[in-house]
Amino acid sequence: MLRNPVGAPRGVMVGFCCMGATKLSYRQMIRCYGLDAAKDFFEAQKQSVAFVKSFLGNP
Repeated sequence: MLRNPVGAPRGVMVGFCCMGATKLSYRQMIRCYGLDAAKDFFEAQKQSVAFVKSFLGNP
């Protein structure tokens, strides 16, 4: 989180939320951990982004 970036009102905290980066590609994750574990990982990332979006009030 950045405090008071250029152009933001004083005291406003800003940041970003996105799908996380991984060292392994999804294909490599499937090969190493199996399809179900790779799906669980991707779903957890999607849910995390949705959670942040929900309390920010963004459409």
